Amino acid sequence: MKKKLKIGLIGLSLLFFSCDKNDTNLTIEEGVYSGTFSVKYSEGSISEITTLELKNGKFTCTTGGSGNYTVTNSKIIFEDVYYRVDWNLILNGEYNYTFNGKKLKFSNNVGNYKYDLEKQ
Repeated sequence: MKKKLKIGLIGLSLLFFSCDKNDTNLTIEEGVYSGTFSVKYSEGSISEITTLELKNGKFTCTTGGSGNYTVTNSKIIFEDVYYRVDWNLILNGEYNYTFNGKKLKFSNNVGNYKYDLEKQ
């Protein structure tokens, strides 16, 4: 019995210590986030103040874009539902994200479209 208890405690401690306490890939909370949007081009970069609202699987972004979003693992996927003349500056597509309960950061796979937001 002592041997089983010891093995069980070792297993639990390994599980406990193997978990990353700073894991920032949590479920993203609904709400309003404000911060900056930046994009890098070969000719230079653009940075703007933006607000993003996430509610019931829907999003709206003041720098452009509104529609549906889904969160899977460390990805957040935005699907803009309106026709746009210039898709380059619209929040649409797949982004890698981190969220620590307050700060939400995400960027596209190339890394030239970045959002650095904080929950209001």
